[in-house]
Amino acid sequence: MSYKRIAIIRTDRIGEVILTTPLAAVLKQQYPDSNITFFTSDLAYEVLQFAPQIDTTEIFDTIQKPTFKSFLKFLDQLRHSGYDLAVVANPHKYSHLAVSLAGIKTRVGFNRKWGKYLLTHSINDTRAEGKIHELDANLKLLQCLGISAERNRPSLVVSAAEKNALKSKLSGQGINFKWPIISFHPGSSFIYKRWPREYFKELIKKIQGEYNVEICLNGDVSEKYLCKEIAINPILPLHSLAGTLTVRELVIFLSLSQLVIANDSGPMHIADALGTNLIAIFGRGKEGTGPNRWGPTGKNSYIFHKIPQQCTVCVNEACAYNFECLKMITPEEVFNGIKATQLIPVEFKKPQAKE
Repeated sequence: MSYKRIAIIRTDRIGEVILTTPLAAVLKQQYPDSNITFFTSDLAYEVLQFAPQIDTTEIFDTIQKPTFKSFLKFLDQLRHSGYDLAVVANPHKYSHLAVSLAGIKTRVGFNRKWGKYLLTHSINDTRAEGKIHELDANLKLLQCLGISAERNRPSLVVSAAEKNALKSKLSGQGINFKWPIISFHPGSSFIYKRWPREYFKELIKKIQGEYNVEICLNGDVSEKYLCKEIAINPILPLHSLAGTLTVRELVIFLSLSQLVIANDSGPMHIADALGTNLIAIFGRGKEGTGPNRWGPTGKNSYIFHKIPQQCTVCVNEACAYNFECLKMITPEEVFNGIKATQLIPVEFKKPQAKE
């Protein structure tokens, strides 16, 4: 059977959405004449503008509870666009109800939140067990269509014109693109994902002491104060761009970066999909929340993750050990990893002082 109009629905956070984009690549390969629309959250909408395998992007946001008005708009879009296949990648009652009421003939997803009753094809949702990566769990949905897909990594592509435009803008703000750009992302959506700010400060000082680089701190408006605290008393000046870049500009900036150092976060997944060198710092030991499910998958990505001996059960924000898992990853360890893998080109090492 062939499909002409395909709707992929993933309406939550940036990382989750990026790890769903390989669905579009496989479906486009399987049905090259198809038109693929990706319905996503307002937060992830701009990121998907760089996903070449997606023809159209629309917004239906379930991070916050959808309003009746937004649901009706979503339903109207589905009903009048002639979709013959819908893949619902994050189980949500409103998404399942909408694809059913819209009369889409083939409806694929997980058998939670009414999926068992409103979808035509569904599989068990075992992702929380963390036995397979989120990317692979998403691709597993295609088995409902008789498609056996090998791992297909997320891919975001930024044009040379967009890179040059942002370079021109930020050069005017004092950023020297002749040196490697090291982009730090010390924030995250949850506190139990955040490496200590003091560790970020120490790592920055180690890098500045050994390499000629431009250090840039990134984050959204809510993370401006966090970045400001980290930026106090560095060895050399650095740049805090927190709250100054749009999501679209952030994607472009990460494509211009030599190295991204980030907690488990949306920017971590963006950097991985761009193929940018990446250091990903993970806390938590619970199977469904760690890097075994959410970690980067690129060959240029390196994961730091430790589980304290006492943490037989991870309770996330209710941690009784003050997030010891994150504190066990030392700045010196990360710095040594950067040097060993030459994530910063050796030609930018500072000359050693003569004794």
